[in-house]
Amino acid sequence: MLCNYRAIPQLACYDNEPNADAAADADAAAAAAAAAAADVTKPTMFTQDQVNKFLAEDRRRNEAAHKAAQKQLLQKQEAEYNALLASKSLTEQERDALNESLESVQKQLLSEKEYAARELKKTQDALTAQKITAEQAAKDWETRYRDSAITRELLDAAAKNEAYNAAQMMRTLKSSAKLVPLDGSTGEFQVVVDLADEVDGKPVTTQLPPDAAMKRMKELPALYGNLFKANVVSGIGGNSNTAGQPAGHAGTPDFKNMTPAQYAKLRKEHPELVYGVK
Repeated sequence: MLCNYRAIPQLACYDNEPNADAAADADAAAAAAAAAAADVTKPTMFTQDQVNKFLAEDRRRNEAAHKAAQKQLLQKQEAEYNALLASKSLTEQERDALNESLESVQKQLLSEKEYAARELKKTQDALTAQKITAEQAAKDWETRYRDSAITRELLDAAAKNEAYNAAQMMRTLKSSAKLVPLDGSTGEFQVVVDLADEVDGKPVTTQLPPDAAMKRMKELPALYGNLFKANVVSGIGGNSNTAGQPAGHAGTPDFKNMTPAQYAKLRKEHPELVYGVK
């Protein structure tokens, strides 16, 4: 029997028979869809660190909002307290209570560091005020002591040197008197007078204790003669006429109330009124 080996094989296909490749693709698509559906329904899982971070952030957000609301309320209370304290009709007890409440509100408004800084400044201001008060009190007492010492020594020296009027002499020299420390570091002081003096007819200023200054003044009648009893001729002065009254006018000059300049002028122009001679 003869066979034809050169015959071409034929693939026979029949209607309604499924293709193998198409079936495989359909199966893959179905599997992918099922996997996607499984991923959608699967719950998301967080680590413990992620959970802690979320809770901390949520707490910070809520805390910030709470602090903002609290600060707004405290600021409103502070404004109300200040408005009430501005009233002049408050009693002392009411004002103290309001100040205490205001202090409490302000303490809550400030951070711990800010509050400490404010309290430090209040303390420093109080100490500065106390220092100024103490320094002023010391200065006042020093002024009183100096004034008392100068007045006393001038009055004593005026009486000792027979001034016409001790009080007048004290007032005349007080502006040029001062309290100075003694030589050395003894801590003691003495009263001295800057005296308008003259040497060889030239004006100079000397510094002498009150007693010595008045003794020197008695030696200068042209400048100070009318201030001492011993330098005035008996019978001159003592009436109520105007000091320095010129010759030709009724009465005689009042040497007691005459200034050194008036006396010098009178002595030069009208010596007869000073010495009682023409």
